Amino acid sequence: MVFALAVIHHLAISNNVPCKHFAALYSHLGCWLLMEFVPQNGPLSQMLLSSCKDIFQDYKREVLEVVFSRDFHIRDRHKFSVTAFSIFS
Repeated sequence: MVFALAVIHHLAISNNVPCKHFAALYSHLGCWLLMEFVPQNGPLSQMLLSSCKDIFQDYKREVLEVVFSRDFHIRDRHKFSVTAFSIFS
């Protein structure tokens, strides 16, 4: 089981890694994947985009599902809304 929580948007937006590259990586790490997708218009993605130009036209849930469906079968989807988050130091 591979957990990809709070990482996809960092790879795609901060490092400009195409979805197909991390889909291939995850498929080699395990046959089950739990992935969190943070939308581009969400507050966490907007923080990342504040320091770079938005060139990420393919960073969409629908595109990600097509790319990942080559190696994985989507069993379920759950939508969560984030209303607040805290950073502790």
